[in-house]
Amino acid sequence: KGTHAVRREELALVQHHAQHALEPLARRNRQQAVTLGAAAGAAGLTERDVLSQLGAKFHGINILVDPEMREGIKQFSQWPTIPQLYVKGEFVGGCDIIREMFETGELEQFFKEKGVALAEAA
Repeated sequence: KGTHAVRREELALVQHHAQHALEPLARRNRQQAVTLGAAAGAAGLTERDVLSQLGAKFHGINILVDPEMREGIKQFSQWPTIPQLYVKGEFVGGCDIIREMFETGELEQFFKEKGVALAEAA
């Protein structure tokens, strides 16, 4: 029991530090979208594909290589899955939500409401 309690405390501490390290990444550039954890070559329509099709400038950060960052971002956003999209520092959602918003036209409208410029789609 004692060992598990110590591990839980260590995990909580690691997640706390990762959370504080991730906040500046998520809020890095308030002029564009930031994807955290979006792996290149992922199957299906990825966040990067959606953002490219919309013509949105974005900055991708691969946090999948660091287990602490991967768990910390889940704590930071209170969202269980990765990748995650942030627009002007605001958490928008995971890949399924972003894909659904894109398909309904809601994502383009959201970007416009947030004042994010969209270029000609690639």
